[in-house]
Amino acid sequence: MLDQSIESKPRLKIFMDYENLASTFPEHTGKEVRYVNFFERLRNELSSQFTIVSIKGYANFDSPFFQSQREQGWLTSCGVEPLHCSVGAKSTTDVKITIDVMKELARPTADVLGIISNDRDFAPLLQEIRNAGKQALLICTSGGTNEALPKYADATLDLEKLFGNKEASFSQQVLEEAETISYTIEEANETEEMLLFLQGSSLYKKAKIQNIRIGLKGFAVFCQNSGKWKFSRVIHLVKVAHRRGLLQLVPSDSDDDLFFANLKDARPTIAN
Repeated sequence: MLDQSIESKPRLKIFMDYENLASTFPEHTGKEVRYVNFFERLRNELSSQFTIVSIKGYANFDSPFFQSQREQGWLTSCGVEPLHCSVGAKSTTDVKITIDVMKELARPTADVLGIISNDRDFAPLLQEIRNAGKQALLICTSGGTNEALPKYADATLDLEKLFGNKEASFSQQVLEEAETISYTIEEANETEEMLLFLQGSSLYKKAKIQNIRIGLKGFAVFCQNSGKWKFSRVIHLVKVAHRRGLLQLVPSDSDDDLFFANLKDARPTIAN
């Protein structure tokens, strides 16, 4: 006999901006999506309130970062439908999510539509879901989300509350660890490679031209989006660079971040 209580639950479809999640989740929780049973725990949290129909993950999977991680196969193994979004090298994730949500609203099969993203550009889409008589669920980290975005949703699930946020401040923790961190020759070589990448990047050139400082979090996201290193790996290598005197980490006055100062010119790889 069918469990009638299942039928009484609202049907939920989730549309996930995976590019956004892959960068903002580790930045604000200190954890990687792949290593916290993310989708299992998300389903457990939501299944008491909803019948989850589907979870779709949107990203430009041609990005070197996603290719190196074989992300599409991993998402499929987690019960998520990966959807590739790009025209040439440009990601079209936001556009594809919007199109698919509008198609769902035209021929609805769910009562609630969930958006996983911190991107405030989704505010009009959340409003459109509600205008169509459906409920809008926003799933995001509270950190890094514009305070106006949750106002466009009927409800918000804070991923930092679900998975926990960083116990100590980011800048304090990184500085303390950078003062005493130990490292291998291979990590020293990789640090040199990272600094060479930084000094040849558009981010570095823009900072020099505009006379602005480069933030650690911004650089880590830049590296991850470029397909070079994961967010957590950049943080580790920058600690090594600080320890070796290749740069100095300086706390920000306005937010929980660190800036680069006294950046030395990177050298070729150290001999083993």
